[in-house]
Amino acid sequence: MYEEVEIEIELRGRQFDIVADVDFRIETCECSSDCGDQWVTERWDEVQIEDIQIKNVYYWTDSEEYREIPINSLSKDDIMLVNEAIQQEIEELNE
Repeated sequence: MYEEVEIEIELRGRQFDIVADVDFRIETCECSSDCGDQWVTERWDEVQIEDIQIKNVYYWTDSEEYREIPINSLSKDDIMLVNEAIQQEIEELNE
């Protein structure tokens, strides 16, 4: 699946609005085990992110408006936090 996601996130003490394209798939998982004298199987869906492409980064200014800034303004740590937030957003959308 392919979806455009928009998240609000705090990075370095400032608010940002991030727009990204996310390529992901839903994988059905299962686990079986003995439960007393019965055999029980539980199934659930997991989101597997294939790719995240950040398209736009907007910074919340002191004058309370968003201004677009270059994507390369994000540090590696920022991108890690953004990717985690996007993963969570995709999981919540697919519950």
